[in-house]
Amino acid sequence: MKTSNLVALICFACVAGVASAEGPVNYPDEVPMVSTKTRAQVKAELAEARRLGLVVYGERDVPIATPEQERSIMLAGLRARTEQVSTE
Repeated sequence: MKTSNLVALICFACVAGVASAEGPVNYPDEVPMVSTKTRAQVKAELAEARRLGLVVYGERDVPIATPEQERSIMLAGLRARTEQVSTE
């Protein structure tokens, strides 16, 4: 019984060693993600979502934004983008 357990343990260790030696997987078809929003837009949208109570911490239920709230968040981002362009 001890011999079969030892053989099983050695086999498992070998399989785990081979699996970890594979290295990272490179997917050639992946396209790098490019951000289309400025930092100012993201900060403005986050501030608006916080103001609306949509950002929660911990184990509370995540609120679902209404279409009006989503529009308000989007408009905050657009305002930030417009303000950034006009100051340049």
